[in-house]
Amino acid sequence: MAYVIVGVAAGQPDQQYVGFFAFSLGCVAALCGWHARNQDRRRAALSRVSRADPLTGCLNRRGFEERFDAELSRASRSGRPLGLVMLDLDHFKEINDTRGHAAGDDVLRWAVEVMNDVVRPMDTIGRIGGDEFAVVLPGAGPDDSSAVAGRLQQALKDRAPSSVGVACFPSDGADLDELQRSADAELYAGKRGREPNIKLTSKELSWATTLARAVDERMAVQHEHSWKVAEYCVAIAQRHEWSEAEIELLQMAAILHDVGKVSIPDHILKKREPLSEREWTAVRKNPVRGAEMVSRIQGLEAIVPWIRHSHERLDGGGYPDGLSGDAIPLACRILHVADAFDAMTSGRPYRRSMTTEEALAELRANAGTQFGPLCVRLFEEHLEVSEAA
Repeated sequence: MAYVIVGVAAGQPDQQYVGFFAFSLGCVAALCGWHARNQDRRRAALSRVSRADPLTGCLNRRGFEERFDAELSRASRSGRPLGLVMLDLDHFKEINDTRGHAAGDDVLRWAVEVMNDVVRPMDTIGRIGGDEFAVVLPGAGPDDSSAVAGRLQQALKDRAPSSVGVACFPSDGADLDELQRSADAELYAGKRGREPNIKLTSKELSWATTLARAVDERMAVQHEHSWKVAEYCVAIAQRHEWSEAEIELLQMAAILHDVGKVSIPDHILKKREPLSEREWTAVRKNPVRGAEMVSRIQGLEAIVPWIRHSHERLDGGGYPDGLSGDAIPLACRILHVADAFDAMTSGRPYRRSMTTEEALAELRANAGTQFGPLCVRLFEEHLEVSEAA
């Protein structure tokens, strides 16, 4: 427009020339405007992506914190309460370990879909960790927040049992950090206070024993190895002051710890000569196969990682995952000591059995590298008391 005005004011302009040049300038201006608008859209899309979790579609930590700060500012101005629910999926790592990360991702997506169906339209869900979620509840006081938390737990319990903690503004804190600490404290107090919710029946023990006996017979073991390992595990766990429910689970894990050997050929199980590397590879798959089999049994999910990691060494030289130190669950360390002792003191096609003293000396010599020192010491105390009796 400025060009046209100047061209006309200059006097005697060539109308065709002015018109063509003005049209060209208009096209350039339109293209610049389109490009600027397109860039604005891209920036908005990138902003949304940077605040969203790509797997589940809910807000990520950054996006959730920004949304929570906005809701907290609004609650401060209006004097209305604001609820925060922290939610942690129980045993999620076990799903990744036993069924693979694809199955874990599927559980996370399903959990967010279920939570979106439970919460109100004005509530916001954020994924703030691998298996940790948070929900901001505008206008919700302690009672309403606890009710939402209860509905979330109920909705998730069949496929992804969870622990929850609740905090409310202003009674539990004045900012996100204070409220999150308060909710986390309640969450972990509840997680620690819960015992495994399985109660083993004589029927379950019966079929587990039958399956274990079939494995023992294939290995040409002259006694019930699985039950002997279970007996030793119970003795160690009792000295660890485990609860009755935990000991029952450990007993079941001990009975089933070798169940994966049903897939190993007889010529390997009963071979008198040293195994080849290929044959050892087949044997090392035993705990993985056993864990996969037990994971299909409803109610025994808690012992799946115990079976999978029952052959891990304290120094990281075990299998199948090479876990070391405290990364190995205590139940697995107990199971490893009990299994090794019974294996050493019972006959095998390829070697003679050791005496109790020889086997104990072997446990002591490898305490701190292969075996947990405390488990070895408690087991030795058990044997001393048993022999004295």
